[in-house]
Amino acid sequence: MALVLSCRAMPRKKRQTESRLIPEKDEGYQVRAVRRALGILMTFSPEKPDLSLSDLAESMQLHKSTLIRLLSCMESLGFIERDPQSTKYRLGIRNYEVGSNYYLANFDIDQVARAFMEELVDEWNLTANLAVLDGNDIVYVGIVEPHRALRVNQSIGSRFQIHCTALGKAMLAHVDEETRESIIDEIELMVHTPNTITCPERLRAELKDTQERGYALDDEEAIKGARCVGVPIIGRDGLVYGALSLSGTVVDVTPENRDDIAQSMLDATAKIAGKLGTPMVNGVQHG
Repeated sequence: MALVLSCRAMPRKKRQTESRLIPEKDEGYQVRAVRRALGILMTFSPEKPDLSLSDLAESMQLHKSTLIRLLSCMESLGFIERDPQSTKYRLGIRNYEVGSNYYLANFDIDQVARAFMEELVDEWNLTANLAVLDGNDIVYVGIVEPHRALRVNQSIGSRFQIHCTALGKAMLAHVDEETRESIIDEIELMVHTPNTITCPERLRAELKDTQERGYALDDEEAIKGARCVGVPIIGRDGLVYGALSLSGTVVDVTPENRDDIAQSMLDATAKIAGKLGTPMVNGVQHG
């Protein structure tokens, strides 16, 4: 008997942004300044790497005089740079230094997974991707490409939506039910291709299938002509630490070989999960 899923339009809760959790009128000056500085950093994106003073003022809803004071302070600390010719602002190198130093010291999943990703790339000649869940998005923290790769314009640090990627669905299917339902309730199921899932009930059914078969699929849902197989990385504590995927063209990843691809990845993620949290000395995993 065929299962018919109802995909009628449902009211969406608007996601409350971090910058509005506490009304500015209830904050002191110092807290407000910190919030505004962080808001400036979050205004930049890969799509908008350079912004004018007017762009920032409009986005932040701040007077230019206030904004200039904040930008000058952030520029002196290296978090903001200003192009002397265009006079536009961009993120400074200090952001990378702070972020990379933290992850190198505290979050070793990319270092642990690298060797296994390279082995998978050699075995299947597909692109290996490593991502973690951040809020309602996935963030790429590792990419290994074969000599012949399908270019999808993703880079380390870039974000993508959770509902249309094998990485995202692999993680979403294995987080606790309360977290999963909260994310499904909050995200906007944006259309990227004709195959993108745009109905919450269809997404729930897909996540159930993902749980049962042990791996997630992206069948031209994010990028036309591209397929991807994704598996979660679940630690010894049962928590989802990230996900690993192999991606290629629809010719490379087929219904005939996807189970074998997934099995190779499940073997790799079991080894990765076994090493997570064990000490590293001079970049070498021990334990």
